[in-house]
Amino acid sequence: MEGGACGCCGLETLVDSKARLQILYRAAGAMIHRDAMWMTIGSQGAPAPVRLQSWELPACPMTTFPRWPSRRTASSRPRETRQQIYSAVLKPDSGEVSTITPVEGSAIRKHPSVAINAAGDRLIAWTEGTAWARAGTVAWELRDRSGVTLAAKANAGTVPVWGLVSALVRKDGSFLILH
Repeated sequence: MEGGACGCCGLETLVDSKARLQILYRAAGAMIHRDAMWMTIGSQGAPAPVRLQSWELPACPMTTFPRWPSRRTASSRPRETRQQIYSAVLKPDSGEVSTITPVEGSAIRKHPSVAINAAGDRLIAWTEGTAWARAGTVAWELRDRSGVTLAAKANAGTVPVWGLVSALVRKDGSFLILH
């Protein structure tokens, strides 16, 4: 993509179960195009990147993409755009993206993390109110495999200055958020 990736925003990569390199990154085109992008590179090369969401911003938003929850070929991928957390399932076999849905509520939201258990339930956790040299709080949303919200909570704990959250699955299928 013209302009490449934003140098300050996090970039996330994974080699999936079919030996394809999956890349999520924030674009940096023309000093204003901060679109969320997805690229899959396989043995046949790399098709054009897929624009997940546009974002016109004449600054670096300093966003991060969460680690990939598994090596499965289709995966739920949350991300931040416009200080909100959105989620969609990316399907590398077809290059399709499911409907993009925001998590419920509103606040200054950043740095999402996702964990998916064997039943397909997914926990998305993120920070609220964090910024440069500013602490914030933990928030989360639990969705079932079909995307129905089962539970959600804001102000669920303190995130220190420069801190992040990490969503994890325990052996019994329950979830844990580190912060």
